[in-house]
Amino acid sequence: MMEIECVSYKHIGKGVIMGYAHIFIPSWEMDIYNIQLCQKNGKRWINFPSREVTDESGNIKYFPYFRIRNPQHFGIFSEKVKKAIDEHCLSINRSVSTQEATDQKDYE
Repeated sequence: MMEIECVSYKHIGKGVIMGYAHIFIPSWEMDIYNIQLCQKNGKRWINFPSREVTDESGNIKYFPYFRIRNPQHFGIFSEKVKKAIDEHCLSINRSVSTQEATDQKDYE
């Protein structure tokens, strides 16, 4: 079973974006920075880090740097990331909606 840890979380509270998380996957020794935690109509989801591209019509589109192709695997990964963020915030007595970054250098 893959373990996922939330190293830090920065609350943004802009539109659907609740904040950004830095997660660590110990078994892979892998850090992922700037995973978005989003919420709308009581539903929460994550987005992987992405790049913004403006097309010739001026429309902004976002392209993730990577993805998990299998929807079931992505669902499992997503649930583990959300749980890790919640546990991180609880461990420092903050709610996900008001948590400040605990490691500011991750977001500079």
